Amino acid sequence: MNDPIRDWISHQTLFKEAIVAFHPEAGKDYYSNNLVSRLSMLKQQEGAVNGRLFGYISLDFKLTSDWKLPEGVIVEPSIIVNHGIKDLNGQECVQSFISPVLLPEWVPTYCRQLFVQGLAAVVSFTTSRCVYVHGGTIESVTLDELVPLEEFIADNRGDNFANIENAKVVIKTARGDIWGRFWKFMPIDRPEAFPRLTAQMDDAGEPFLNVELDNDLNFTSVLNTLPYNASTDEVMVLKIKDLRQVAAMHPVNMGGGPIVEIHKDVLDEWNIQLSDAISNLWQLPYKAGSKKFDYKKCMQAIRMVQLAHHNYKEDFDLSFSTLVSAIESIAQIAMPEPDKHVRHNEWKKLTKDDPELNALFQHYCTLQGNDKRLKERFADFVFKYCPVELWGNLYDDGILQHGFNSHWNSGVEFSREKNEFTPAFFKAIQLENIVKDTYKYRSNFVHRGESAPHKHPVLSSLQRFFELQFNHDGIERLERKLCKEDRGNREDKDIYPFTWTCGTGEERKVHSVTEEELFSTKRVLINRDLMREIAIKSISRYLSEQAELHK
Repeated sequence: MNDPIRDWISHQTLFKEAIVAFHPEAGKDYYSNNLVSRLSMLKQQEGAVNGRLFGYISLDFKLTSDWKLPEGVIVEPSIIVNHGIKDLNGQECVQSFISPVLLPEWVPTYCRQLFVQGLAAVVSFTTSRCVYVHGGTIESVTLDELVPLEEFIADNRGDNFANIENAKVVIKTARGDIWGRFWKFMPIDRPEAFPRLTAQMDDAGEPFLNVELDNDLNFTSVLNTLPYNASTDEVMVLKIKDLRQVAAMHPVNMGGGPIVEIHKDVLDEWNIQLSDAISNLWQLPYKAGSKKFDYKKCMQAIRMVQLAHHNYKEDFDLSFSTLVSAIESIAQIAMPEPDKHVRHNEWKKLTKDDPELNALFQHYCTLQGNDKRLKERFADFVFKYCPVELWGNLYDDGILQHGFNSHWNSGVEFSREKNEFTPAFFKAIQLENIVKDTYKYRSNFVHRGESAPHKHPVLSSLQRFFELQFNHDGIERLERKLCKEDRGNREDKDIYPFTWTCGTGEERKVHSVTEEELFSTKRVLINRDLMREIAIKSISRYLSEQAELHK
């Protein structure tokens, strides 16, 4: 059922192996038959949660609560790692957000990063954010361990506990383990008070664990308050090996980078969308033939969307074209190939006895067979699975920061009503041509390296959908046509509602033009953010539709 995976994983990532490892059936089959696992060269971790392992993903935003996913997978709140770079106000301005991932029971130590790579792709797809995984070699697979509280404090006091926020702490009691997470360390400036580390024990409701330090940040004691009993209990901290190495791979610039403080409503919505996407993916057959939709083909499209996010800042054209390619990969399956011409059989009979006509007919059949109408099928897929009425549901910075129904967004919405070019400004045929042009730009980039005509890769918050430009080729064609016809002013305003002035000197005059002619003087480009949402929504909706068929 599944594709082969190398027994020994080298430095080079092969995402096709992550596709196998992330599937609940193909992954189980791979992990149970892996050579290293069979030879027991690596022992399973004595994990903190029923012997299950953790993996780690690097996000470009701060996750503040657990994301509970199918198969018992949990993406935990981000551990914030500071890189010691401060702004003019003395605040940390470069951070990394590392989220532990509780893996399924069937994922062992060796090659666990393959499952995490598959998960990271789906997280990136559903959230429209950059998500990374570090580790592709046997040397990079390091086991986490519980260390005594005093040892953890001694190891971290040198950088003033810069990386302690959301670090996991456990109170070992006779009644069982009580888990919690440290808060961000806040130094105390008052000389009469001693600094303190605080952990919220989320498994025990409201109680907190308070650790007192001296003025040199050395461990002093743990306050004997519920749920901790100093005479019987022990406090341990989960130490993640190579955490700073993982964090250094993908730091986030807090000043000029993406929005990192995401509103809880948006995070909750992303959790739902992520759970649905994984459930739908795992409903599909792993493979279903070259022209049928399956898990593998959908994961390949999801990976392209993830790569589009990764490359956006460095290469706009590559990012934009990859989004279009992701849509096309599914559109070729979802939208049927063109049928033969209705008169095909008639023409076949008419040319059968004439060698010259028959040769011409065979040449026609060859041309028709090669014409897959990819651009038309691409546009049909977009409008069927992401209809225009869904294009307005973009998560802009205001929504990311303040939620869906915040009064903070009302002022921006008012300005947009006055200035923004929305899909409602255009006729259906115009929108169709705009989408088809997008496919053409992608083809020009892939086949010739030609950049898309966009001039503003990041538009203002008041123009989320389109970038409008003058179409100089269209203007020249229209003016040649008007001068040749010497059209002048026409009285029929229903046909010619607009005017266009062209010519020089005494030949300069005003001509009446149609709406279509005026539209030809403009180039309307889909903004990259809208292209991203079209890709995610169309693929997600088609995935959901197909998953229902396999329940």
